[in-house]
Amino acid sequence: MLAWEVQEKLLAQGVACNLVTGQELVQVDGATHISSTVEMADVVIDPGAYVVMSVFCLCVMVRLVHTL
Repeated sequence: MLAWEVQEKLLAQGVACNLVTGQELVQVDGATHISSTVEMADVVIDPGAYVVMSVFCLCVMVRLVHTL
């Protein structure tokens, strides 16, 4: 729900933002931002900045990526 809310707020401000969750993939033409749930965040690329709402889950994901 939070990822959807963030995308809606950004779109309302005129910021093109994609939505990526386990249930939805909404791609917006010209998107410069991505709002996603932690489990769907792409931790392999460097987006420049992350806003993290669940640090524990992100730490576990990063640890898994670095052990592969």
